[in-house]
Amino acid sequence: MSHLYVASNSVLEAHKSDIFAVGVSEEFTITASGDGSIKLWDNSETEPKGIVLDEQRLGFHHLSTNGSVVGAVNFDGKAYLYDLTKQQRISTPELDSSTQKYWAISLSNDSTKFALSTIDGLVEVWDTEETVQRKSVLKGSKNGFGTSVDISNDGQFVATGHNDGGLYIFNTETDRLIYSIPGHSQPIRSVKFSPGNFYLAVAGDAKFISIYNVSSGEHVVNLNGHEGWIFSLSWNQAGDFLLSSSYDGKVKVWSVETMSVVNTQTDNDKPLLSCAWLDKGWGKGVIGGKNKGFVTVGEENAIRWYREAAGI
Repeated sequence: MSHLYVASNSVLEAHKSDIFAVGVSEEFTITASGDGSIKLWDNSETEPKGIVLDEQRLGFHHLSTNGSVVGAVNFDGKAYLYDLTKQQRISTPELDSSTQKYWAISLSNDSTKFALSTIDGLVEVWDTEETVQRKSVLKGSKNGFGTSVDISNDGQFVATGHNDGGLYIFNTETDRLIYSIPGHSQPIRSVKFSPGNFYLAVAGDAKFISIYNVSSGEHVVNLNGHEGWIFSLSWNQAGDFLLSSSYDGKVKVWSVETMSVVNTQTDNDKPLLSCAWLDKGWGKGVIGGKNKGFVTVGEENAIRWYREAAGI
């Protein structure tokens, strides 16, 4: 059964360059761009204006938020944390002094940990409960660039995908590798745990989404439909729908119940580099605030919001 989503709002020249990443909190849509800036867009406004959270010499390409903190990585391989309420950088001396080159970042929802992938195949887990300090360094891939990382909502698991197709799941409590999952030979660009840690969604240059059972590491299904590299995945809050954005300019909504696509948006003819869900009640200005919706960004330099049409 199809689900109808309609375009609800947009900002066409949101950044001066490609927008590589988007994240969402109840209050803001957050964008990171190759122009070197991170911007906040007020979800309650019908004509949101970009609030600059940070500007750097080099562009930002990865971003993560848990609603209170934003983490981002730029093309210099540096990682930064921001207090979303105060709208300012968080002091992170140990992180700032690190000589490691980072690529992707993921924050746990409980604000106790975050994970960083590195260009030499490592995964670093950092504690944030008192001070920001490195907890452990995990190694899965011997040679593969860490192109994607995700930490589960409760901070218990970390998954990382690599440019050589390597896919690994770690337990952050024991710092041990749980699963090294075979079957991928092309770069993995996004890994995402479902909200209840039941599924892990994986996608990249192979143009399909692989779903795995987290507890067993077993492959469940492949979701086919995109015609280009898949750059981004996002689970909705309930974990019953999965969102994907691709180089083919399409964003798709997938039903977990049927493991099939239920909506495709084709408004864009340029690559979509990132996507994220807005939960029900969020986005009074950008999606109406009644039903859930989602947002996409990419090479168009624009932000586009969509809302679920049911019940409106």
